[in-house]
Amino acid sequence: MRGIGIVARAWIVVGVFVVLAGGAVAQEEGAWVTFEDQASDGGSVLVEAVFMEDGGFVVIHNQKLYTGPVEESVQGVSAYLEPGTHEEVRVVLDPPIEEDQLLIAMPHRDTDGNERFEYFETNREEDGAYQGEEGAVVDEAFVRVPPQEAVVGPGPLSLGLAWSVASVLVGATRRGQASSMAS
Repeated sequence: MRGIGIVARAWIVVGVFVVLAGGAVAQEEGAWVTFEDQASDGGSVLVEAVFMEDGGFVVIHNQKLYTGPVEESVQGVSAYLEPGTHEEVRVVLDPPIEEDQLLIAMPHRDTDGNERFEYFETNREEDGAYQGEEGAVVDEAFVRVPPQEAVVGPGPLSLGLAWSVASVLVGATRRGQASSMAS
C-alpha cells in the first residue's frame, strides 16, 4: 500500500489523474501548461493546453522575463479561464510580435476572484503565478512570424515605378508610330 501512495504523489506533481486501489481518484493539483513551437501572424499565439486547479489566466511573456523588469515582458493575457483543463487557448499579443522569438506561457491565479488580471495593478499582490517545485510554472515555445509580403501601394516608390513604366510605354508607342509614318 505504501508504494501506491508514493506513486500517486509523483503523478499528482506531474499533473495527471491517478486511479488508486479501490477505484479512488486522486485529483490534479496546482497547474501545468503545454506551449508548443508554432507559426503565428504575430497577433496571437495558441497555448495547446493548460490546467489550473483554481482557474485564472495564461500570461505570455517574451525573453525579457529572464533579463529585465517582468512588466516589460508581458506580450498578452488570456481571458479568465475556469478551474480545470483547457485546450487550444488563443492569447492575443499586445503589442504584436514582428519577428521570430522565444515566448513563455505562465499560468496565473485569480486570487481575488474578480476574473480580471490585476497582477501589475496591485503591485504583484494579486493574481500571482502558479508555483511548482522550482518556481513559477512555465513552458516555452519558439514562435515563427513569416515575413510580410511587400505591398505595392500609392506610396512614392510605387508612383515613381508607375510613372517609369508609363513613360516607357508612351515612348515605345511614339517610336512605333513615327517609324510606321516614315515607312
